[in-house]
Amino acid sequence: MNNNKNNNRWECKECKVITNFKGLCRDCTTYDEDSGGVITPIQRVRINSDGTLWTPPSKGRAFTETKDMIKSMRFMRQKNPSKKQMSLMTDEIKELQEAQEELSNSDAEIIELGEGVEEE
Repeated sequence: MNNNKNNNRWECKECKVITNFKGLCRDCTTYDEDSGGVITPIQRVRINSDGTLWTPPSKGRAFTETKDMIKSMRFMRQKNPSKKQMSLMTDEIKELQEAQEELSNSDAEIIELGEGVEEE
């Protein structure tokens, strides 16, 4: 199937006339004789080359894949951190690890969520 704009075919459902352009069917549309305005418009519909009604392709799955592609492209375009930024990040990670080790080694009593302190 060729999706070229020039190969589109449009058919009037009333008189079955096939044209190369969309719009109102001039034979079937009724016009006001005084002002020339449209009274009852008859719109042409797009058809395939075999004469069946054209339906646009669905956009379901491809749309989600393009979102993922955009995220990955933005991630790839990010600048690499400088040496100063890298050293700051590694220092922060080391500090967090040391703080976690201190918490795990401490003898402090840990109260889990949902448990209350019992009074004696």
